[in-house]
Amino acid sequence: MKKPSFPTLASIVLILTVVGFYFLDEQFRQWSDEAYRVFGTGDLEKIKEFLQPYRDIGYLILLGAFLFQLFLFFIPSVLVMSLSIMMYGPWLGGGLCLIGVFLASVFAYALGQGLGTYTIDKIIGHSSRQKMETFLGKYGFWTVAVFRLSPFLSNDAVSFVGGLVSMNFWRFIAATMLGITPLTIILAWMGENTERVKIGFMVLGAISVLALVAYIFIDKRKAVGG
Repeated sequence: MKKPSFPTLASIVLILTVVGFYFLDEQFRQWSDEAYRVFGTGDLEKIKEFLQPYRDIGYLILLGAFLFQLFLFFIPSVLVMSLSIMMYGPWLGGGLCLIGVFLASVFAYALGQGLGTYTIDKIIGHSSRQKMETFLGKYGFWTVAVFRLSPFLSNDAVSFVGGLVSMNFWRFIAATMLGITPLTIILAWMGENTERVKIGFMVLGAISVLALVAYIFIDKRKAVGG
């Protein structure tokens, strides 16, 4: 049996620590329940208002949100990214997005590497895991980059499965940052304009999907030609 890596052990310890605090500390449990409810609304203004009293440590809360939204699929990572920029502006908020996605990617990759197929299926679903394995097996680096670029594709699943199939860690991180950087820049540029954010998401989502389809098409043409 493969010995768990340090990132895997650290990720598991982090989860157990938070779970322990939740059950042992009444105040933390009440705050967590309220945060869960507010984040679950998906309303950026309500979430921003909820976090405003904690602005001095809000970046730590948002980093935690990046990590734990991996298990709460109704809270998309792009929502946490938008919230970071709304609270801290394009530069600090944009930097927070890059750090948050980086940490969440390493966290999910480590769990995917250490927990095995059965547990990952429980987290993201058997069908999603199989499809992602197929994409990663065929298109590797560019699958990660495109899924990170799109605000609509399952960019959390790609992290879990990247670790599960033991994709080269540094290629995985490079693809993650290549995809997430332009998304962060666009979010920072769109700022708090809700309508512009919606339009930008649709355009970016379409571009990323078309890019993946085009890459698959070209790859198949090469295979036929070869």
